[in-house]
Amino acid sequence: IMIRKDYFKIPEPIIGIDIGYDTLKVIQIRHGSNKHRLLAYNRIPIPPRSLQHYQNSKQVLVDSLKKALREAKPHRINSTYVISGLPEAKVFTTVLQVPPMTLKEMTEAIPIQATKYIPMPIENLNIDFQPLAPNWEGNIDVLVVAAPKTLVERYAEIFSSAELTLFALETKPIANSRSLLTKDDTEPILIVDIGAEGCGLTLFDNKIIRFTTSLPQGGNIFTKSIATQLGISEKEAEASKRKYGI
Repeated sequence: IMIRKDYFKIPEPIIGIDIGYDTLKVIQIRHGSNKHRLLAYNRIPIPPRSLQHYQNSKQVLVDSLKKALREAKPHRINSTYVISGLPEAKVFTTVLQVPPMTLKEMTEAIPIQATKYIPMPIENLNIDFQPLAPNWEGNIDVLVVAAPKTLVERYAEIFSSAELTLFALETKPIANSRSLLTKDDTEPILIVDIGAEGCGLTLFDNKIIRFTTSLPQGGNIFTKSIATQLGISEKEAEASKRKYGI
């Protein structure tokens, strides 16, 4: 969706930031030639649906972000370069098939093709794409991701207000694939990402996204069910779920 051209020249450890339904998570990693090193981490609560209620929650998000960095363990995070993920439910991800063409031709053709599958005017979207591979029909599979400009601008404003430099925004299915799939995972694999209020499903084949969707149910449903079945509060049910599972 967005990446700066000087991405590979980041002079200090990167911060990964995830703004969820009711939690904010930060992590700092130092990249190495063979492996990456975890430097610091934090997870703090935020008001539910803070991003959806942005106009009333902007300052809360900024203050929470500063606090999360300041109180990270084992030490505070002082870096300023950020990569963050966009919520799946607000992002459109699909794989299109196009005839063989140059990258320049794709730049013109993909946004037009994408409008057939995205229920928003193209002028209101940030669209990015990545050619994957030729398919058995001789066409080229292209991964297309589109996000509302207002959502992208919202993220940029939050990080700018927290005096951070946003280097890249991407979707969680792509980040999940890098974290979970290995070079040997060539068979079809379904990644299920369960959040508090939503669940993301992404189907990979030969490490290429073939299908992705999101459902408006998440971990809170399990918590409520445990609370009902055991006759306890949702706070007690959440603690029980974390300790014993479901």
